[in-house]
Amino acid sequence: MEMRRKPARPTRLRLAREYLAEARAEASEDDDEGVARRLRPDTSSQPISGRVRWDSERFVSLKAHRGPVTCACLGENHAVTGSKDNGVAVFDLSTGTLTRRLVERWPRRAPRFVEEARGVDSTSELAPRQASEAEVWAVASRGSLVAAGGRDRLVHVWDMRAPDEAFSLRGHSGSITGLSFGDDNLYSAAEDGTLKVWRHAAHLETVFGHEGPVRSLDVLDDRPVSGGSDATLRSWKIRDETHLVYRAAPGTSVDACWRIDAHHFASGSDDGAVSLWSSTRKKPSAVVRTAHGRDGLAPRWITAVGGFRHTDLVASGASDGTVRFYSLPSLDPVATTLSVPGVVAALSSTPDYRLLAVAASHEPKFGRWFRVNRAPNALLLFPSVLDEA
Repeated sequence: MEMRRKPARPTRLRLAREYLAEARAEASEDDDEGVARRLRPDTSSQPISGRVRWDSERFVSLKAHRGPVTCACLGENHAVTGSKDNGVAVFDLSTGTLTRRLVERWPRRAPRFVEEARGVDSTSELAPRQASEAEVWAVASRGSLVAAGGRDRLVHVWDMRAPDEAFSLRGHSGSITGLSFGDDNLYSAAEDGTLKVWRHAAHLETVFGHEGPVRSLDVLDDRPVSGGSDATLRSWKIRDETHLVYRAAPGTSVDACWRIDAHHFASGSDDGAVSLWSSTRKKPSAVVRTAHGRDGLAPRWITAVGGFRHTDLVASGASDGTVRFYSLPSLDPVATTLSVPGVVAALSSTPDYRLLAVAASHEPKFGRWFRVNRAPNALLLFPSVLDEA
């Protein structure tokens, strides 16, 4: 009897099924809509790196702090800054004016709900230890919500539409080093090595993974990415309670990270390297080593990474007060460079690409290794100009 060979499965069909399986594994959702979104071509990336310009002499300075500015974020109509003077300030972007102090500068007292959350009797004198133990290291904003956290180990949340609606979230055993809003939740990272997920005033989840303090956090579409002093970046799938590990150079601390889109993110570390990562690769897609040069033999460490989301433009800030720009996918340097007096503590931008914010500080966020006396301790707003394509 003649044996009939079973026809081979078409290669294209096999590859399509393998890719579909990979898409299901990558999608954080368990439904077909999440898989379909993963398979849909990414058409949101805009090539603007060759068209965007800034005037380094033309900027607006927003100042509200006596101490070093450690963090900043931009909303659609407002800017929020936090400082080592314990203060949290909100500015109106349309006028450049200070509209509200959510937490007063030292030595004035914080709001009653903050003091009560810290376990301090709101009628007693403010303890001297709080001058350092209440430094603000992270702020975040979405819509009318503003969150702040720092060395008091608490996450404080305000609703700007209702001044009386404010609360503090307790749970971290270390200083808060990163805050970011997703679509539905608030995410926090801390020196205790954990990330926590909050919704309104409720704690939803705590995830573990970092083997040391978490130094940076960013979230886009409820996809957190974090960097730590353990020389790793971690991309988290909260629903699946899993995460992917990306390893930087051994012995480094990843002090800055930023999501470009759903599948790409950038990082900066204390060895001076700026790296581009993809969710499909364990190694960086591109690396710029000693991106901001050296001080003697030591590379200037990267203190902030940012830019405009869903574009081919990435920016890095460093301890030398410069902001450098790179184009994707190879991190090729872009001619434009911004210089600010002091340390670049944070980078943020508006969703419509019209403003880039640079926080200029006297000293680094997590320490006092040196001081730049001429730094303004302010948030500097640089308007962008997009040339016609």
